[in-house]
Amino acid sequence: MARFVMAGNRSGPSGDGSRQLVEAAYRRLFPASSRITEQAPQTKRYRLLFECEATEVASKVRELPTGISVEPEILHTPATPLEVFVQSETGQPIEHVRVVAVLESTAAQVESEGLSDARGCFRVVVADGFQASFVSATPASDYWWSWDHVASRSVVVLRCDSLPTGPIGWWHEAVGAHGVDLRRGSGIRVGVIDTGISRHACLPYVIRVGTFQEGEIHSYRPNLGYELHGTHVAGLIGALPIRASSFVGIAPAVELYSADVFHSKMQAGQIDLANAIDLLASNHRVHLINMSFGATVPSTILHDAILDAIDEGAVCVCATGNDAGAAN
Repeated sequence: MARFVMAGNRSGPSGDGSRQLVEAAYRRLFPASSRITEQAPQTKRYRLLFECEATEVASKVRELPTGISVEPEILHTPATPLEVFVQSETGQPIEHVRVVAVLESTAAQVESEGLSDARGCFRVVVADGFQASFVSATPASDYWWSWDHVASRSVVVLRCDSLPTGPIGWWHEAVGAHGVDLRRGSGIRVGVIDTGISRHACLPYVIRVGTFQEGEIHSYRPNLGYELHGTHVAGLIGALPIRASSFVGIAPAVELYSADVFHSKMQAGQIDLANAIDLLASNHRVHLINMSFGATVPSTILHDAILDAIDEGAVCVCATGNDAGAAN
């Protein structure tokens, strides 16, 4: 047995006329069905719910008088809200934090993202057919990022621990950069090939050389959320502290040049990487090029670009520890 809705439609009468038309048609066409709606409300269009064999309903549809519609019951589900609260380790709300929720269905995976409000809250609307599986919170400064699995909850609290305070960290000692020297790196130009570098108070003097996409070079295109890695790398190299607790870059006086090759995605082909190396070395005459990426297959095209950069006087510093592969 299936459930069906019989209702007066716009081509028929309204009010009591609609009720009389529907009741008469129901009694005549479906006397053996099981009526579910016993006390139908007095609405403009009269409607009732009943159970019946689908084959019987299909055989009687052509006998319906004008002004009546019959449909299988269609069950709707609400768009379920998911509230993500971002808090410090002491439970205080953190505002303006980038929150990303991963939503999954049987056929697709999408992301919903936004910034937390004054309550530390970001509200995600989970559409019908999707389920939230994972959420993350990435503060712009002062706190570590945090993440959690949703597991059918409607409220998730993400706690972000405070970052250690500067201005000097273990990485300064590791490279022999003892103490704060805001002149360290003066006259040196450093290129950063990465996700791009966001606007940040500790990085006021970044020169953005462009966004590299599929062999073309475009003017720099800011992209909130995908610039985090490049911003972090640039900060390690040349951040200028804005307060006593801020970490200083290893060489805060360097000139930083940003080449965005991972715009809106976390992959880049060798054509864009080679173009970025070429532009930084030949056009901007950088002394160092930082390349925090790797691959599992070597590229002659990329290798040639690195050798050309060396010929121009640039030192290319490559990632070696992430995957530890021969092509990395």
